[in-house]
Amino acid sequence: MRKLVIFVSAFSIALLLSVYLLPPLGVVISACICVVVSVGFLFFRGKARTRYFISCTGLAAGFIYFFVYSSVFVYPAQKLSGSEKLSAATVISFPEGPFVDAKLHRDNGPDVHISLYYPQGFTEDISPGDIISANMTFTETSGYASGVILYASAEEISITEGESGIQYAGVITAEAIKNTIKSIFPDDTFAFAKALITGDKTEFYDDPVLDYSFRAAGLSHIVAVSGMHLSFVLTIPALFVKNRKRFSLIAIPFIFFFMAVCGFSPSVCRAGIMHLCMCAANLFNREPDDYTSLFTSVFIILLFDPNAAASISLQLSFTSVLGIIMFTERISRVLSKPAEKFPAVLRYIYRTVVSLFSASVGALIFTTPLCALYFGQVSVIAPIVSVFVLSVLSFTFCLCIIACVISIIFLPAGVFAAGFASVLLRYIMWVAETASNLSIASIYTSNMGAVIWLVGTYLIFITVIILKKPAKSYILPVCISIAGFCIMTTLPKLTPADPSMQTTVLDVGQGQCIVVTAADMTAIIDCGSSSGEYAGEIAADYLRSRNIDNIDVIILTHYHADHVNGVEHLLTEFDVDLLITPPQEDYTTYDDRIISAADTQDSGILYIESDITLELGEVVLSIYQPLFPTGENERCAAILCTDNNYDILITGDMPAYCELLLLEHADLPDIEVLIAGHHGSSGSSCEPLLTALEPESAVISVGDNTYGHPSEDTLLRFSKYGIAVFRTDQMGHITLN
Repeated sequence: MRKLVIFVSAFSIALLLSVYLLPPLGVVISACICVVVSVGFLFFRGKARTRYFISCTGLAAGFIYFFVYSSVFVYPAQKLSGSEKLSAATVISFPEGPFVDAKLHRDNGPDVHISLYYPQGFTEDISPGDIISANMTFTETSGYASGVILYASAEEISITEGESGIQYAGVITAEAIKNTIKSIFPDDTFAFAKALITGDKTEFYDDPVLDYSFRAAGLSHIVAVSGMHLSFVLTIPALFVKNRKRFSLIAIPFIFFFMAVCGFSPSVCRAGIMHLCMCAANLFNREPDDYTSLFTSVFIILLFDPNAAASISLQLSFTSVLGIIMFTERISRVLSKPAEKFPAVLRYIYRTVVSLFSASVGALIFTTPLCALYFGQVSVIAPIVSVFVLSVLSFTFCLCIIACVISIIFLPAGVFAAGFASVLLRYIMWVAETASNLSIASIYTSNMGAVIWLVGTYLIFITVIILKKPAKSYILPVCISIAGFCIMTTLPKLTPADPSMQTTVLDVGQGQCIVVTAADMTAIIDCGSSSGEYAGEIAADYLRSRNIDNIDVIILTHYHADHVNGVEHLLTEFDVDLLITPPQEDYTTYDDRIISAADTQDSGILYIESDITLELGEVVLSIYQPLFPTGENERCAAILCTDNNYDILITGDMPAYCELLLLEHADLPDIEVLIAGHHGSSGSSCEPLLTALEPESAVISVGDNTYGHPSEDTLLRFSKYGIAVFRTDQMGHITLN
């Protein structure tokens, strides 16, 4: 078992290095070095020789396998990036709006997994197995962890009905289950039920309160279908089949089908393969080994797709299970000792609570650093909340499954069962929302104090573990950690707020969201993204990381989605005193929704029909009215943020001739910072504007896009005037003090 663990660990590390750091030539060189070193260890003597040899062999195998796999599947597909070609692809999923997954047919080589974008939106008639023919434009994806190698877009498509073979049975079943859930569950629990049963979190993410509540409470994992869900489902046949071998024979095909229904996602495959290992052990009269099962599952997944090593879901799934295997029993054993003298009933309750708490802590030990790295947020109260939720989750999940099955036989009975299940779903949602409202629910890595506390806590416990101290020795580290947490959360509230202006251009991808703070006041200028990022969620997390729970004003430059599609989220999540917006427009659906959300939250609404001056503490916000009567970008407001002699100008998506109108309209000073217009488009940030205002720096809010932003012309223009350029796609959040 130990040899397998060493080999798979080294194999996985090689794949991670290949995915994240090494170019193709670097992968080849690393493979050669590892091969030479592993051969060299054959001539060494000693107990450690075998471990070193297996480690180097695993690294070499990982590098070699990644290069071979990429040479066959990835590198040839990359050559299509930037090209336009008449192509055919077989649909492998049901469409989601204008997107559908498909397998691109290539003349010379294997099929390629693509995500196809069709602006007009796909009809409901399209289904897995259908063939799409179109003149497709290809763009390479930024990563392959999802299995998608290329993005493709097409203006016109031709659809040929294909054969719906058994390979699509899982996808079709999943779609049928989703439709069933929608038909039987009430509106307030539908999104949660769908995410819990199928792992499809589309509607779940659309509800900002629900999404944040689960993240802050540390419950997001319960809507990521994994081993826990598979275990819940397998308990149903386990109730009727007591013989281990018979149960295993029944479970094996069921596990494969379950993985197919869930789309063979890496985390689901990890869970499925581990259960298959358990079934194999039962059939061959062997005791299942958790470590062997876990590392075997990872190895098989990586053989099918080495890029899955970069899958966040797989990394979280693997590390959570590893933490449970390594630490849960130890933690439970220590915490259960006080219950030995309890009465029987009280002892049972106490040990059940301890078991749930220990499992949650074990799962968090390795996943917490990953959550901090990837999401910038760590739930502190997750172990406590889990006690209240996991105790009813298995029954809730099974009840939801039963409701779906009953509805196939008799719909009214399914609706009744779903109504009963919804009582428990609402309970879980209530626990999540209540816990998330606590000020100490989560910490954020943008708070340096939180980072210091988190790193310090890990260093203290690692030291105690290395020194192999007895269980009682952990009391002091726990007390130190709790004391540090109290100081970390209390100190910022006692520190006077900085009265000077701090402006942060958030990294929301291809969009714009700017946060301006002064003293204890906060203004948000725009909040949207068109490249897949959740701008509202990003902004909300940033505000919470700074202990901001009230927004004094939200100012909108115009109603393009990449500037406003996150505003509803903020209006729902925070108390917003005032919304300042251009007059409503007839070409967008966002104005009505945003105004309606502001009305619902009792926020004041002020339309920019003339210039407005607003004071934010000592900071003055000068809001200039749209100066052109027509056009989406032309009807754009501009904002000048002034703190004494420090000025920042925000022009939204204004084109050059509107910038000239702004120069004529307003008496603008020399500015220190220009937020580049239209994400660095060549048609904005014109030379007369740069000559007149003489900005020292320009910030470009930009992400993945097909428009060529920022334009090379714009970058050369900034260089010509000696303007320093800062880009969110390269630097993340950019803070200007």
